[in-house]
Amino acid sequence: MKGERILRPKLCSNTRCLGSRKTCGIALAAHCRRESTVEKAMAMAMAMANGEVMKRRKLKNSDDDGQIKAVDQIWDLPEQILHHIMSFLPATDVNKTIILSKTFRSVWSSYPIIDFDDDLLQKRSGLYGSPIERINKFLNFLHVCLQFREPNSRIQKLRLRVTLSDAVQWDNRIDRWIGFAVDHNVEELDLDIKNKDHLFYKLPQAVFSSKSITSLKLKGFRLEPRDLILSCPLIQDLSLRCCDGLKYFTASSARLRTIKLDNCYGLRRIEIEALYLQSFLYGDAETEFLQNAKNIKVSGTKLETLELDHCKGLQKIEITALNLQSFLYKGHSRPCEINIAACKLLKDLRLVNANITDSWFEDHVSPLLLENLKLDGCRKLERIKISNKQLKSFHLLACNKLKEAEIDAPNLQSFQYNGGSRPCQINVDSCKLLKDLMLVNAKVTDRWFEDHVSRLLLLENLKLDSCNMLERIKISNQQLKSFHLLGCNKLVEAEIDAPTLISLSYGDLKLSLHPLMTFIISSSLVNAKLSLGETSLTTKYFVDLRNLLRFFGHCKILTLLCESDEVLIFPDELRDDLLPPLYDLKHLKIEVSSKSINYARLVSSLLWLAPRTETISFVSGNIEKSIKLKYEKMVAKQEESDCCKSRPIKCWRHHLKQVTMQNFENVDDKKGLLEFFSTNAKMLDTIYDNSRVYRIAGGKYSEQR
Repeated sequence: MKGERILRPKLCSNTRCLGSRKTCGIALAAHCRRESTVEKAMAMAMAMANGEVMKRRKLKNSDDDGQIKAVDQIWDLPEQILHHIMSFLPATDVNKTIILSKTFRSVWSSYPIIDFDDDLLQKRSGLYGSPIERINKFLNFLHVCLQFREPNSRIQKLRLRVTLSDAVQWDNRIDRWIGFAVDHNVEELDLDIKNKDHLFYKLPQAVFSSKSITSLKLKGFRLEPRDLILSCPLIQDLSLRCCDGLKYFTASSARLRTIKLDNCYGLRRIEIEALYLQSFLYGDAETEFLQNAKNIKVSGTKLETLELDHCKGLQKIEITALNLQSFLYKGHSRPCEINIAACKLLKDLRLVNANITDSWFEDHVSPLLLENLKLDGCRKLERIKISNKQLKSFHLLACNKLKEAEIDAPNLQSFQYNGGSRPCQINVDSCKLLKDLMLVNAKVTDRWFEDHVSRLLLLENLKLDSCNMLERIKISNQQLKSFHLLGCNKLVEAEIDAPTLISLSYGDLKLSLHPLMTFIISSSLVNAKLSLGETSLTTKYFVDLRNLLRFFGHCKILTLLCESDEVLIFPDELRDDLLPPLYDLKHLKIEVSSKSINYARLVSSLLWLAPRTETISFVSGNIEKSIKLKYEKMVAKQEESDCCKSRPIKCWRHHLKQVTMQNFENVDDKKGLLEFFSTNAKMLDTIYDNSRVYRIAGGKYSEQR
């Protein structure tokens, strides 16, 4: 309303401020004099919705009156533009505008998008009291908001989320809003009525009489056994979640585009014949609601996506969709007749726990020109053969009885295999374009690896996990960028000639149980990651660990993962007898699962391992701490120090000049590190700890004031 005055604080000096500073408040509209009127109004609305508007009063200062005029221009904007501004605000903030001013109340009363969520409102507005009291306050809020609506205003969308208790199973305040929306030609109706006692809310009859709804989403309702689509002839998008009462679902509307049936209890049969249906999704990973469903029949010439998830009791699936592009089926390894013979254009096929046989695979899958294929847990498959020039991705997982897989796919780029306890003969000879290869629990030998993997000249990513028949492998590849090696217990040597290798991971390492691994790496490796498993801390363990680490001294960043810091703290006597393995390493990162870490002892050991490292990072939980180290050339007069007199190269103690510590909040951790560095570093003069500075003199530290 023009002339409506609102108290605002002083302007800040930033002429383009959008309200991020508390000093700006509602006057940010005057800040943005160079912006368009709509941008000013948008900033104004955001500030008001965030509670930066103060009580109205008269302003005596003439400059303030000028600012008022700039703000008042907003109220002259057309209602359509103000609605556009409100569309950028969160729903809870939009609803708050009804109490900010008469002008915004008037704008909200005709705003076509209505969104009420009791969870968000309680979090943002602080509704207190018992659960029943909070529910009642929220429903009262709905009732008040309804009173402000313009009688002739159009409603484009109503979204309502509310949680009821056993004491509130039905409420006319909810029904009034639904009825009001239907009476005002609502197009999108999204209703989610939860009940803590798992009761269902009865859908008001007004919904069935609607001739305007194009999108209907229902959750937590009891539905009558009637055809919703026939009642609402304009529906294009239908979603029913956690609904009860439907035993049979049939749909034949020509307008339907998407259907989602999720956790609909008691549903036994589904028949859909919708000419323009594009997507049908059915299932829920959390419950076994399909145990009574027996048959699904779907047909549609425009259908492109079909997903059936966790179909425990399903016995027959019949699909007639000439243009189907993607089909997902997740079963429970029970017999189910799946007919996709008419789906000639399928490109993406995923079968999980499907009870299919070799003959079914040959009849249904082999003729398809698939681009992506996933077989997971198909335990009846024994021998499969794929001949497909279009196939680009193939995942063959947990098919435990599989004995042979012949893959003739010259354009295949990604292949993942996860085997079972039985050996399986895998033939990928023709897959010359493979870029990504993952083998898990594969019973492959050194000879197989040489015959198949070494010939993949375009391979970029390779992962070997628990391939326990491998002993010595050799990789010579000009394109390889990433190599992950996990739990291959008998592997003793890996020779890697890969000039473009960026990342190497070696994990699940238990040196006390596994033979010592030898890496021969001919590349400028950037990142290496070693995962150290639980083990007994014997002298042999530390010697083996030191010998393993020496293969990674030339990489840029080395990450060590371990359960406890103890597996990295080398005994003093071994440090005296052995040479540091990571002399050229510049960046060291430690990820420790345990929250109890002795940082001083750990850093002492790490600086022996990598005496010229420039950074040491520690990650424990979600917190990362770091130490940056700066070195200088040793002064000649310090040569008499005998801590490493017998070594050809002096240790870090003779070169460390400056230390910067970050995020060491624990007092004991910080004190331990300060004492360690000040006592041991011969040339150290300064330690920085966040905003504090410590000077080092005579082996002691003091804070600089």
